[in-house]
Amino acid sequence: MLDGVSKRGGARANAGRKPKPKGPAIESKSYAQGLLDALNRPAEPADPFHVVKWRELTEAPGDARIRLDARSRVEDRALGKAVHTVNHLHDKPIEMNVNLSIADVVRKVRERKEQYERSR
Repeated sequence: MLDGVSKRGGARANAGRKPKPKGPAIESKSYAQGLLDALNRPAEPADPFHVVKWRELTEAPGDARIRLDARSRVEDRALGKAVHTVNHLHDKPIEMNVNLSIADVVRKVRERKEQYERSR
């Protein structure tokens, strides 16, 4: 390696944007709801370890992005993710007309069954 460049080209080791820190896993909705309740009340010395760690992330002194991402992650798991609307061409709703008759479906299934039995 010469002057910080490898023989095959490329950037220096460990160069580039650092990944966002990942929070601990949230197993279930009830766990997330309990965690959210614990984060909404003032800190107590008897709080479990996982609540303390999540509190460190949601109240991180330096980066507002970490606080927002951690809080969003807990709330999304506890309360459910918000619905994303899908808009089509200039915010017009997508129209979908389906005309379906149960008699037609049954007739087509019977025809397919007869064709299958004939081909056997």
